[in-house]
Amino acid sequence: MLTNKISWALCLHYPGISLFKLTDMKNILYTIAIAMLCFSCSMDMEEEINWNIDRSPDMIVVESIITNELKQQCVHLTLSGDYYDTLQARAVTDAQVIITEGANSFSFTESESEPGYYFSDEPFAGEPLKTYVLNINLDQEINGLTNYTAESTMPNGIEIDSAEFSLYEMPEFELEEDDGEEKDTTILEVYFFGQEPVESGNYYLTKTFRNGLPLEETAKEYRIYNDETWNGEYTLSTIFVYNLVPDDLFTFRIYSIERGFYKFLEGILNSESTGGMGS
Repeated sequence: MLTNKISWALCLHYPGISLFKLTDMKNILYTIAIAMLCFSCSMDMEEEINWNIDRSPDMIVVESIITNELKQQCVHLTLSGDYYDTLQARAVTDAQVIITEGANSFSFTESESEPGYYFSDEPFAGEPLKTYVLNINLDQEINGLTNYTAESTMPNGIEIDSAEFSLYEMPEFELEEDDGEEKDTTILEVYFFGQEPVESGNYYLTKTFRNGLPLEETAKEYRIYNDETWNGEYTLSTIFVYNLVPDDLFTFRIYSIERGFYKFLEGILNSESTGGMGS
């Protein structure tokens, strides 16, 4: 039995540096039934292994990017898929989406051109240390439910005040064998400096975009860390980018995320490093 539980997380965006992201998913429960292989004493007998994987019920997946930038915010609603499903996620349409903070209420309307994407009717900006409540009412039931709610408090983040960049060109060695893999030709090393919040228990995620596209394709590739050893200090973060070419445009972001989202990503990274099936 494999259980995957995701709680939404709030991340704080500092202009040009980080991003606010919340994710909400109800419990996804996969039950894997394995047909045991009975071995014969005969060395000449072979049997086929049958893997019987029960299909799980559809669950709603909520993915959103909410920043402290004054702009139209977005909530993306889809349905969960089978564990080995490689098809594009199915959109959840005709839902009512509202985010509230105290007496403030922000309604979202579904995009006509992009089903499942809901944009706030009016621009608004998230604020650190304030609690936001997400409420979703569905036009049709998903796994017996039509209403989903979640809440989270936007954390503080590092006050980035400067950055340094170093570019290295890698030498070519004629004796190297061509194994078909891309060789590292240039390396960009980026240092961000800033004041970490005095309150302990802050968690961070870094992401890099090349020409508007993320270099980290899956959560397995994310870099996460916390302030356990340098809480409240003036500190730095380091990011590496490989194989630069002329006219490349890079965007570097540091996300300040909640503990729940950090622990979720940590579980994925740990499962990957130990040979588990994280995704």
